[in-house]
Amino acid sequence: MKDLLSSILELLEAVLYEPIRLESALANLSEKSLNLFSWIVLIPSSLSIAVGATYLSPPYSSGSMALIAVAFFANLSMISILPMILGAVIDFQAQKKQRTGNVNYSYNLCRFGIGIFLFFAPLSILCRETGLTGGVGYFLILLFLIGYYITIISRGIQYVYDLKTSDAIRFSLTSIIIVGIFPFVFYLYASGSILHLIL
Repeated sequence: MKDLLSSILELLEAVLYEPIRLESALANLSEKSLNLFSWIVLIPSSLSIAVGATYLSPPYSSGSMALIAVAFFANLSMISILPMILGAVIDFQAQKKQRTGNVNYSYNLCRFGIGIFLFFAPLSILCRETGLTGGVGYFLILLFLIGYYITIISRGIQYVYDLKTSDAIRFSLTSIIIVGIFPFVFYLYASGSILHLIL
């Protein structure tokens, strides 16, 4: 158990602070271990977002637990799929700039970078104490964490694809904007299909 925790912390430290070490950290782990580690990161991150968002919206009732459960599964499904698409879009942009493809690195950088969303619940406590509740607090925290996420990804891809800082930030930002459209497209598709069945 101690070795497992040490490996996860080493991987997260490489992603969040020293992306230059991420390739060597990934090389020492099997795909099975990486998948296990990613769930160990994704599940608490999803729970942190769900709990934090509910905490920002008082008053609480018995239905708050159901709301947390629904939000948890919605967040988990979203943040487990989007890093895969995000990694592919970043790699595609880098290859268009005549860089050697490394989609595996991009994907792992994106999925383990999600670990910063563990801070959503603690930040929601801070926002609540300063009076920033409801949608205002939620979007402020989300914007801050997404900005931090873009910074993490930019630093990682700048190293692995040998990009200028401006290109790395542009690739990260445009990729997140492109990927961010997918949930809305899916929502519109699902809504349209349901309306079509009803009408």
